[in-house]
Amino acid sequence: MSRGKFQLLINEGSRLKNEEKYKDAFEMFMKALDEIEENDEELLCYFSMIDCAINLEELDTAKEFCYRSLSKYGEKEDFYLNLAYIAEMEREFLDSFIFLNKSYNISKREHYKEGIKNKVFLWQRDLWFEYKYNFEVHNTNKAIECLEQLISLILLSEEVEFTTKEVYETYTDLSIRSKKYWKVYELKDKLIKLGVNEEIILSLINDEKYFSKIKAYDTSREYFNLLIDYLIKKEKKDLYYLEKLKLAKEFGSQEYYSMLIKDFIDRPYEEKLRSRKDNYKREIEIYEMSLGFLSKNEQSIVDEIHKEIQEIRNTII
Repeated sequence: MSRGKFQLLINEGSRLKNEEKYKDAFEMFMKALDEIEENDEELLCYFSMIDCAINLEELDTAKEFCYRSLSKYGEKEDFYLNLAYIAEMEREFLDSFIFLNKSYNISKREHYKEGIKNKVFLWQRDLWFEYKYNFEVHNTNKAIECLEQLISLILLSEEVEFTTKEVYETYTDLSIRSKKYWKVYELKDKLIKLGVNEEIILSLINDEKYFSKIKAYDTSREYFNLLIDYLIKKEKKDLYYLEKLKLAKEFGSQEYYSMLIKDFIDRPYEEKLRSRKDNYKREIEIYEMSLGFLSKNEQSIVDEIHKEIQEIRNTII
């Protein structure tokens, strides 16, 4: 009896769906879920409900059932295709690209490749025009988001409608003008998580060039100072300490300078060795600058600096 009831509900749901009565059809498929006996029956309900939810533009509901299905039944081409379509509707083109690639990796249908490539070019143009519109109406946050998505899409797809450098320069200029300096580093983290080659990321996101652009714009150094604080918390790179020490010296804060250089000296030994492999010259620059700035009252720190310089000379140079 349950099998017969299931089929009746499915048939009625399909009829309503064909008549574009998607809300009523969705409810029928929901009722059919209570009558399922086999996995393929549940999958049929999910596919039908997702289709109805998309047509009703209830995208969160559609996504919920896609993820529920993926969790229960594993990776299936059609669920990723649905997620790609939903992401495209939401203008999350990077997510759509990722889902389309997952679908292709399951199906290995060669015609997908050309379709994905064509979509990527269209999306890149779309994001560029959306950025320009938001920039013109002074919606800076949205303009930055468009450029972030565009850069990510270019690097992940390796399909180029606009050069990465061109878009990145526009992105950094906008981030600097809006004093959202940290955005570049959030983008860097995102690209690493997406699996973009780190060498490519580092060739694009160059700290020294970026800092030079910021300092040319932010003569007060107020926001640059905040950026360096943020970066030192993330990663104790020599360059970040050098910039922070220069700021402390510029503002004449000897007590704060002493605290910073002590923190730099006290880094774990393994961390120092890793850093010195490529950056020993910058470390020496930091120490020599400090010797010229610290007062006679800081003799203990001066002695530590001399020890560090001697160790670099003995082990690296």
